Amino acid sequence: RFGRNITKRFSSFQEAEPETCEPWYEYHAADEYSLSLGGAGHDLVAGTDGSYHTAEETYWQVWNDEEKPYPLGWYVRTRDGSVYSFTQSLWQTICWGEKCAPEDGEYQPYRWLLTGAEDPHGNTTAYSYTTQVVDCPFKGDEVPAEEAAYLSEIRYNFLDGSPRTRIQFALGPREDDSYAAANAQRCPSQLKELYKLDRITMSVYLDGDWVTVRTYTLTYSYDTYDDEGSDS
Repeated sequence: RFGRNITKRFSSFQEAEPETCEPWYEYHAADEYSLSLGGAGHDLVAGTDGSYHTAEETYWQVWNDEEKPYPLGWYVRTRDGSVYSFTQSLWQTICWGEKCAPEDGEYQPYRWLLTGAEDPHGNTTAYSYTTQVVDCPFKGDEVPAEEAAYLSEIRYNFLDGSPRTRIQFALGPREDDSYAAANAQRCPSQLKELYKLDRITMSVYLDGDWVTVRTYTLTYSYDTYDDEGSDS
């Protein structure tokens, strides 16, 4: 799992479950977000100027594009001046109420993935993803929603707007059991990853073509635990 994203957590302003079906996760000034970047997780706190900062102060500036009704992109500027862009969103339908069905609630993003980074010298890195999409019923129709996302490519060493180096990540189906908690009030009801990383390929752009420099092939062992989940 590629751990660089911004995630919207449960809305803090919903204090009790309503008797009727109402939109849940509706965007509000009191909403809570978390940021995963640089190998660490951070809770985000809204500031009085409309931007955010980390609860444990890092002196990072965090803001979104203020698109209505839902932000479509988030941005982080770290202390050294580097800017990280989170502009690929994962979507869901979700609601709040004992008798509520997701198709009667809201269709909105719940996570924003890292798509670009630029350091103070103008060096950029771009990130692409493969998403695991399901169709969710919504108000008499169907809408696409994402169960999971997998890093598919990293591009850097840009020259005249084109990358000169890339790293590609090839996936394969998982052969083990993938557990994910279920939530009947959202679709996808489970954020379940069905694929694993099989191969990593590094290439450089030379004389008008991509040339493979190195390839890593991954194998997996499933002998660590027995059927009861105990060490074997």
